[in-house]
Amino acid sequence: MLKKNRILVTGAEGMVGAALIGQLKADGYTQVTGLARRDCDLRNLADIEKVFSEVRPEFVFMIAAKVGGIAANIADPVSFISDNLQIELNMFRV
Repeated sequence: MLKKNRILVTGAEGMVGAALIGQLKADGYTQVTGLARRDCDLRNLADIEKVFSEVRPEFVFMIAAKVGGIAANIADPVSFISDNLQIELNMFRV
């Protein structure tokens, strides 16, 4: 990657996403866009298409995921895998 490339990082407010954005900026990347849950529902293809048309990323780090801890995953495992698969499939569709 070049320092001037347009980079999109999903999951920008999570622990990993925020750390990656901080490191990219510290390394001199100047066009880093972080995408938080409140900015876009990654389960919605139209939302993602809008973001991609605005940001026009050259590189995408797909960090976002539905997470909830062991108890939440045990209580409702299908919604976690379903939402996370939908996020990944939509990201590959754009």
